[in-house]
Amino acid sequence: MFLNKKNYWMFAKFAITICALSALISYGMYASYSISLTSLLLSAGVVFLLRREQGNIAWWKAFVWGLSAFLLRGSIVWALKVFPLEDHDLVILTLQMPLDGFVMPFILEYLLNVFIVGLFLIFLSLPFLKRCLKKLSFKGSIAFFMFLMLWNILSIYLEVPLQQYWNFIRGTSSNLVLSESEFWEKNYVNADSLNVEMVETPRNLILIIMESMENWPDSITPELKQMYDKNISFSSTDSFGGGIDVAGSRNTYCATLSKTTGVPMLRESRYRSKTDLMRVKSIYDVLHRFGYKNAFLQGTDANFAGFNRFLQNHGIDYLFDMNSLEKEWDMDSFLRNFRTFSAGITDKRLYEISKSILDTISKGPFSLTLATIETHYPYGFYNSQCLEKPENISEKAKFKATLKCASREVYEYVEWIKKQKFYKNTEIVVVGDHLFMGDYFVKGRDREWVTIFINPQRNPKTLKRKFVSLDIAPSILESMGFQIEGHKMGLGTSLYSDSMTLLEKMGRMKLNEELTDLSRSVEYNQLHRPWN
Repeated sequence: MFLNKKNYWMFAKFAITICALSALISYGMYASYSISLTSLLLSAGVVFLLRREQGNIAWWKAFVWGLSAFLLRGSIVWALKVFPLEDHDLVILTLQMPLDGFVMPFILEYLLNVFIVGLFLIFLSLPFLKRCLKKLSFKGSIAFFMFLMLWNILSIYLEVPLQQYWNFIRGTSSNLVLSESEFWEKNYVNADSLNVEMVETPRNLILIIMESMENWPDSITPELKQMYDKNISFSSTDSFGGGIDVAGSRNTYCATLSKTTGVPMLRESRYRSKTDLMRVKSIYDVLHRFGYKNAFLQGTDANFAGFNRFLQNHGIDYLFDMNSLEKEWDMDSFLRNFRTFSAGITDKRLYEISKSILDTISKGPFSLTLATIETHYPYGFYNSQCLEKPENISEKAKFKATLKCASREVYEYVEWIKKQKFYKNTEIVVVGDHLFMGDYFVKGRDREWVTIFINPQRNPKTLKRKFVSLDIAPSILESMGFQIEGHKMGLGTSLYSDSMTLLEKMGRMKLNEELTDLSRSVEYNQLHRPWN
């Protein structure tokens, strides 16, 4: 065996200390002891399946299979916690996107909280299992092992809609039968034929897309609530609210495309090009037509999901992300030292960098879109430099502190903009990209992502509206002073008009059905075809 009896317990004492610390970290992140306990029991079954005779265990085989047992259970719990596996459409769509860019933080988290913890636990458990379970019969150990395996399979079955995944696999895009869509014909407005007029001196645009920012309790995001109360803010009720998620806009990539084009981003289409929605126009394309310089700034890698290609092919002149900032922008040494954040640039530093960008592009008509990241599912990326500190080490407390920090920082950024010379002719739009995918602080509320228009060119007729991401693109353009014929862009309707949105016409369930069916339509699939 690879460790003799004399030095094994010396190693075990060291492992006990490390394992205790690892378990504490794991509990702080997952708030569950079931990972370690279940893995320990599962490992027991594996070890005794592999024994050759009484008291003689194949140590190296026990190590390999025991570690596999730990990783199996740990991976299941980790995946269910970190990814919204219950939403098969969202998972499938994400897997179809290029996975470069915003992936490394999750790989590192898996290695730390599943693989490394599993290594310590298996080293710790081998001698304990050998001594305590000697009297178990071989048949008993088999039954015990099979029971635990079935329990793991059952936990997956109860948490993940496997049938829906299987239905998708059987009906892949290669077998997709396309048909014409009556819904599309009635409601879609082609941006190529869109009649947009500059009836007033249009505003500059600063669009802030906040990750998972919804109508959180006032005590958590008081600054956002203050901004909501003092500016033009739409909601389905008279209280703090905004828009809701529907098919094609439930993750950051899809929501950003929907909010800037008025078109949903659905799962795999028949015709695929290097750039999603190749034949669709965005608000940046429209602004470009009127002489605007458009900049997009995000703290993560824009290569994720091919987002950089979409932006560069849809009217963005300057794209700044984690990788390009140092190469493409002449920043001072203070702003260059920003690589202190696991997922990319911290939101705090991103706001500071945007101020330097605004100093340059604000000389003429411009738009700047800034996308934050720290409030990302499942529990955010807490920045230790935030003034707000967690109440304890739990992930819930860290996420609460991250939300408070995000609320204060966006408020301070908006207040800074108000003091600049260009503000008089500049509109600020603050939106959440989509609803938070976790369950912290969400129960008992009518959940809507925030929608705030600050210093718009015109006022809407009513603030009580039901709307989705599709409606944001025409709303932004009309709020800036443009006039859109029919007040529609793509499938979206301007909230500054008295025209009804699709959500107001048909309700959430029917709209979801119609949008989902578009992935099987000739018309929607044509939007992904490259130009000849």
